[in-house]
This record gives sequence, C-alpha cells and structure tokens, in this order.
Amino acid sequence: MLSSSTLVVLVISVLLPWTYIVGLLYIDRRRTGSWRIAPARALREEYRVLEAYVARNENTILVTGTIFVAGSLVLLGESARTCEQNSRLPIVLGVWAIYSIWLFFIQLLGYRIQSRAYGRLRDIEDTLQFEAHGYLLRQRDMLRRWVWLALLNAFILFGSSLIETELPVIWLSLMAQIVFLFTYSVFTADC
Repeated sequence: MLSSSTLVVLVISVLLPWTYIVGLLYIDRRRTGSWRIAPARALREEYRVLEAYVARNENTILVTGTIFVAGSLVLLGESARTCEQNSRLPIVLGVWAIYSIWLFFIQLLGYRIQSRAYGRLRDIEDTLQFEAHGYLLRQRDMLRRWVWLALLNAFILFGSSLIETELPVIWLSLMAQIVFLFTYSVFTADC
C-alpha cells in the first residue's frame, strides 16, 4: 500500500508535465483572429516594435529560466548532501513548486504572448512581401520548445530518487510523454 506522501508525489510528478504539454499545445492551436490592415509605413513601425519586444521577451525568459533552474538544482543538491532522507520531501516538493510557478506563470504565459507576436510579425512580413520570421519558423528545431519540459522531468526524476518514491510510474509517464510528443511532431510537421 502506498503512503499518502508517496501518492501525492506520484500524482504531482505525473500531472505537472502533462499539464504543461496540454497548455503548450493549446497555445499552439489557438487562433487569434484577423489582423487589421494598415499602411506600409505603420506596418514597418509595428514590425520594429514587435521585433524589439520579441527579442527582449526571449532574453527575459532565458535569463529567468536559468536562474530558476540553477536555484532548483542548488536546493536539490544541498538537500541530497545535508538532509536526512525523511526530511527531503518538503524540499523536493518546494523545488517542484518553485520551478513550476516559473514554468507556468512566466515561461508558458510568455510563450503565449510571444507566439502571438511572432504570428503578427509573419502577417506583416506577408503584407510587405519578405520573410524573416516565417523562414526562421520553418528552420527551427521542433525539439527546442520542449527543453523546459525536459528540465521539469529531470527535476521530477532527481527529486523522486532523493525521496525514494516509486520511480517506475514516473518513468512510465516520461516514456508516454516522449511517445506522444514524437507522434505529435511527426503528424504536425507540415502544419
């Protein structure tokens, strides 16, 4: 019989990654509606502003992500080094919470705004008949978007091993994620 703390850890460790996947796929599939048509000069100015915003937003997400990843790794590493096994559970859950707060409320929401900005940039490029961001979108490695999910799974695996929970369930969830994302990438490659 599983203890209540083990059951909580297993539920959290399975639900967090799948919730992120669903959120990201929802953002990717969401249609934003029609764009207004403006004179070429206004479109060029809008393009300049959006491009500057996208660059700042990407840097912000990368820098804050690096801080949260490093902080989470330090907390997990220190708990492994200094804490008894039975007192690691709150630290592991805290690390998962800290990283998840960043992942869902900064990275995922930033991705949502960023995808809309890129969509608008591509619309402006179509109107002005050039193709910078459209070209980049086609050349981008589709695995790149799942880096933050891979780090979440790494934290879950490392944290679960620190508190000696049921790893087969977590590995099964990880394998299902990989199969799902691979299948999704294959079937939506041309979309």
